[in-house]
Amino acid sequence: MQRSIAFYRDGLGFEPGTQPTVDPTFGYEGLVGVETPLTMINQFMRLGAMVIELIEFRSPSPVEPDSAPRMMNKIGYTHLSLRYPDVFAKARQLETLGGAIVHSSRTREEMFGGEIIFVLDPDGNRIELMSYGDEVQFA
Repeated sequence: MQRSIAFYRDGLGFEPGTQPTVDPTFGYEGLVGVETPLTMINQFMRLGAMVIELIEFRSPSPVEPDSAPRMMNKIGYTHLSLRYPDVFAKARQLETLGGAIVHSSRTREEMFGGEIIFVLDPDGNRIELMSYGDEVQFA
């Protein structure tokens, strides 16, 4: 948990928010695949209007991720996208905080005049760093 908090706080600028106590009878049992009382730590992290939740399971024990990264064309969550003026400097900083740069993802996007690179957080979740200017609208 501390490693992930440092990665998102120091590397990406998220601010730690509340750390609620979760009732062990809360309905996570169906999500973790076991019927057992839960012991976990939740940490909300905020960056502007965006909030992510970091969860550390104590009971049941965490399950190690697959050795290969999740395929991007698999239905469901694939990655988080964030904009930075110098994506390569940001990627190198995230690497010092336990992240891993996906060097093969380094792309110069001619259509929008920006650059992209993916980084894995300390737990293997993908983060896309983009350097598109303000003229590119995503909404």
